[in-house]
Amino acid sequence: MNRYKQKENNNLKSLLNKKTTFLPEIICNYLKDKQYSLSPRTLYCYASHYITFLDYLINHNYKFEHLNPIEFELDDFQKIDAPDARAFNEWYKPGHSPASQKSMLSALSAFFTYLIETERLQFNPFLLVKRPSITLNKTNPISDSESNILLHNIQDGLVLEGKAIKHHERLWTRDYAMVMLILDLGLSVSDIADINIDDIDFNSQSITVLSRYHGWDTYTFTPKTAQTLKQYMNVRKGWKTIDKEALFLQRDGKRISVRSIQIIIKKYSSPLNSSHDSITPRTLMLSSQLRDI
Repeated sequence: MNRYKQKENNNLKSLLNKKTTFLPEIICNYLKDKQYSLSPRTLYCYASHYITFLDYLINHNYKFEHLNPIEFELDDFQKIDAPDARAFNEWYKPGHSPASQKSMLSALSAFFTYLIETERLQFNPFLLVKRPSITLNKTNPISDSESNILLHNIQDGLVLEGKAIKHHERLWTRDYAMVMLILDLGLSVSDIADINIDDIDFNSQSITVLSRYHGWDTYTFTPKTAQTLKQYMNVRKGWKTIDKEALFLQRDGKRISVRSIQIIIKKYSSPLNSSHDSITPRTLMLSSQLRDI
């Protein structure tokens, strides 16, 4: 695991430890049991959801009004029935997106399933709560000619406005290399942001990526992408670097953020939006995947 990911995970583990001070022992044991199968980010989100759920029970359910969160025991969770689960879901809905509601229900259902699997409970009340439907926006891939237009826009910078024009000459090789990696390999913006210089092997023309979806994986890139990366890395040598191991940097020398990559793609792709509702990193990823079919 690269140092950037390790630092992020260590920070999440520290935040998780603080959260667990507000949770009962039975939930803390569940989170501890899952530390090798769930990511630190998922565990932290679960802990946050459990705190919200227990606070709700104490303040809105007469069966638990006498308890503090850390005092909940197995007997208390055995008292929670399907009406209680549905009532909590109705309380939680306002102000939360369908994705947030689904995340909450998944966290709670996972805990009750754990109690069943460890033979401490016989029923999961959250299995009877209807999950919200999430409508995904249809993503249309861009054509090869549109990909070429996008890359040309990055190279000449004529679509840029304001301060972006001033920095174009210095940054265009970075932007070109990032988009080439997405188009060539179908990497996500989080994959791109996490890449370290040591992850690149020009001898085998490959890159090793730690994906949140697939774990460690190695991709082979084209000679054109290799040339683009070498050009950028040569330019990068003259930059101020704070995060020295990071491949792609922001103007301040720190590792580039996911949000920055999204903004970069948006500004260069704006002339193409007449044929698409919006060109996003996902559009470019899908375009790459379809070329391999």
